[in-house]
Amino acid sequence: MSGWEHVHGLMAGIGELMDLPEVTELPDNDYWHLVWDDGTAIHVDYARETERIVLSTGLGQPRAAAREPVYDMLLVYNGAWRETGGARLALDEPGGEVMLLFDVTAVGLDVSALQGVLANLREVGALWRRLIARGSSGSGEALPFAMPMGAIRG
Repeated sequence: MSGWEHVHGLMAGIGELMDLPEVTELPDNDYWHLVWDDGTAIHVDYARETERIVLSTGLGQPRAAAREPVYDMLLVYNGAWRETGGARLALDEPGGEVMLLFDVTAVGLDVSALQGVLANLREVGALWRRLIARGSSGSGEALPFAMPMGAIRG
């Protein structure tokens, strides 16, 4: 079975396993769009050349007055790769929406492990959405580095 066929099977299985109301596939682009009941969406891109699955979810756009503290938090988070398991935060364009990204190898990945990764990504994403909406981590609140099982990994 090819790498794409394996990933296609994972995406078909994850929709059923997680009872997702929407799984949209664009096979010519190696792309899937997963949507949960609460409206949370995670985009799945398959990079054939490296056999990696890249997961991303939008976190919102910081208010203009809060950009500096939010961007500081993003950079600190990106520098803590050991604690985050390699998750990273980026902007979709200058001054745009913050995106949470995480990639995992497709080789040997099973649907159960993917379910764990997706659940952790949703949890981390929910924490970051609140922080970005507030504009900072608040009064000494820790940034969401470590996740269940040590990081975002499944």
